[in-house]
Amino acid sequence: MPANSLKNRGIGLDKRRLYPGSALIIGLIAFQYTWTIFFPYVQNQFALESTAAIALGSSLAGLGAMVVFPPIIGTILDRTDSAVIPSLVAAVLIALGGVSFSLMTTAESWVMGKWFWYAASFLLGGGATALATGLLPPLVSQWFSDDEQGSAQGLMMGARYLALAAASPIIGGLLSLLGFSFGFAMVVTLFGVAITIVLGTVVWRFPTADEQRELFDQESETDTESSGEAMTFAAAFKDARFWILLVAMTGAAFSYMGFMQNFSLILVEGLVENAGYSEAFVTGTVVPTFLSVNYLFMGAGAIFWGRVMDYLGGPFRALILIYGIPATLYALFFLSYTMLIPVLVIGALIFFGLGGEPPVHYAAVPNFFGRENVGKILTYMNAVSVGSGVFLGPIVFAYINDLTGVYLASFAVAIAIRFISAGAAAVGTRYSTAS
Repeated sequence: MPANSLKNRGIGLDKRRLYPGSALIIGLIAFQYTWTIFFPYVQNQFALESTAAIALGSSLAGLGAMVVFPPIIGTILDRTDSAVIPSLVAAVLIALGGVSFSLMTTAESWVMGKWFWYAASFLLGGGATALATGLLPPLVSQWFSDDEQGSAQGLMMGARYLALAAASPIIGGLLSLLGFSFGFAMVVTLFGVAITIVLGTVVWRFPTADEQRELFDQESETDTESSGEAMTFAAAFKDARFWILLVAMTGAAFSYMGFMQNFSLILVEGLVENAGYSEAFVTGTVVPTFLSVNYLFMGAGAIFWGRVMDYLGGPFRALILIYGIPATLYALFFLSYTMLIPVLVIGALIFFGLGGEPPVHYAAVPNFFGRENVGKILTYMNAVSVGSGVFLGPIVFAYINDLTGVYLASFAVAIAIRFISAGAAAVGTRYSTAS
């Protein structure tokens, strides 16, 4: 990235950084990414032996966060050029989900409790995260030029992961203080609604026409994979890069979320069932610590890989590495998941690599197709590709575990799919170079 690329032309650096920086706040309520913390509590409350029934909650959270709600938010954003209405929509979803979550904590049987769990996962886990995935990345793209997109989106995701690192011990502390209870659910809900309304109605806005001219009138001509055109959704739909990126993102998201949303149960399998650690220690200490530390690594990875994308001159070139490196580390993770220290170290390296996926995905869309319709294009691509991976990954990981009694086969599937995504990115690089 050029040395002066983050120097604003008359608008003020602080104002531009406000948008990726506000991800530090919105990340605190991206509940989809911390939803796995609740798995052991749900399992114990209802005395469940099956994990797939619980993991379906994460699949539904992913369905809401990536498939259903972001396209609605992105379409409204493009049509209104305002964050107010999308944020109010998200606030309503969070409120409804919080009520469902509260009722689930008081249910006496899984027959009734599962419906509240699934509704809470879809509305609370999905609705809160949808604000971060459906609204903030398109908004950030409006404030940064093509050769800054990787770094800007990386900074945004880095801030979100830093918030998630803080959110995990906060949630753990609240659970210790309030228990898995009605009161805990209400505190989480009110906090989420308040943040959503304040950011969307007070803080976030689009740059004016004059500001955009000042921002982009001196964009550097770099060797990137960008077409330099502002495409409609229909035009992007016909572009080969759209479909190559779609395939790559789908496979990566499947393995990403399958691992992330099951790792609390993976650690129970490795450390409790095979290594003899107490379940209370693993679920109460190791899992929250693992989440907190590794979200710090994801934040560092997001910033690092965003800059790598800008340095390499295009998303596909960075994605080959981002997909391939964690695939190898998955195998090492499973081989050492009965040992506490190695599993934490290897897990941190995996999350450093996984942290690069979202910012480079987010940067790829405006890089390839322009900023004019980025809200719709980005959220629709996420809905089909990342959304399907997010929905299927957690439940398939858990279902394979239920069938085989061990997570080995799940890891094998995840590794194979990540290499397929890396191959798709390599094809995309060759296509862009030829073009």
